[in-house]
Amino acid sequence: MDQESEGHAQVMEEPAGGEQDMGEEHVSGAGGFIQPSLPSPPYAPSDQVTCDVTLQFQRPLSVPRPTPLRPSSKAATRLRSYMDNNLREISGKYARKYMAGGYYDLKSVAADLEILVDLIWVSSTPYFQIPYLLQIANTFNDYMAYFPLDLKTTFTFLDLLDRCFYTLITGTALPENSPLPPHMAVKQLNQTEKVRLKSIVERTRLHCVKNMEDGPTHAQYSEAEVGNMTPAPEHDLEHDNPEGETPAEPNNGNGSVNANYILNEDDEDEDESHVWVLAVTRVYERSLVELSEQLSAL
Repeated sequence: MDQESEGHAQVMEEPAGGEQDMGEEHVSGAGGFIQPSLPSPPYAPSDQVTCDVTLQFQRPLSVPRPTPLRPSSKAATRLRSYMDNNLREISGKYARKYMAGGYYDLKSVAADLEILVDLIWVSSTPYFQIPYLLQIANTFNDYMAYFPLDLKTTFTFLDLLDRCFYTLITGTALPENSPLPPHMAVKQLNQTEKVRLKSIVERTRLHCVKNMEDGPTHAQYSEAEVGNMTPAPEHDLEHDNPEGETPAEPNNGNGSVNANYILNEDDEDEDESHVWVLAVTRVYERSLVELSEQLSAL
């Protein structure tokens, strides 16, 4: 695991007599913060979500600290400042998309947001986790349409958020995640937060369906953004087909079957597309089921 995955700025370190420190200090990070070794489990081949076939590799959530941050503590102030500053930076990079210093793809957006998700989860502080996770979920949903379609990144990041929200909604940890500290083992969201989350979940699911239907060439680029993009190389028909051969056909022109055409493994892409269609139905699936049950019980 690289250094960025191992730890974040130690914005949650508190003095002796307060809450327990998160980890051993070892590296000075950006902004003058100290980076700890966070107990983030590594990716493993066994950590998979499947719909008959494997969709993507995943990892458990980072391990929350045993106690929450005190609202008036310096650590809480540092955490709030760190989150706000980084979210502003992400917003700025999004505003400069397809330009120098900005984002060029959804994978980079998700990578930056995932760092913040891990940090806020490790804080073990619901009054921080809920508003920031809602903001991150809404931000990612808004940004998705403006970058080329990236199914693996989209579904992997949304699954990470889904597991966080499920835990906050139910007060229980999923089997693949570490046990929760006692103060998190209760339902955390109030009714207003549930309604807001359900709205984000439903809009995101619809957004994913639309993106699947439109494909990467229908992303919502402005005229100026298109002008700033590097154009795709034009096809050279002679280079693509130097021998002047005609494309393969289902038959050989004499009534016999062209086996190479029929057995072309490229057709397996169609089967893979069905896997992603199934994945769309699982976007925020855990959270949506719980939210629907709890809100319908009112």
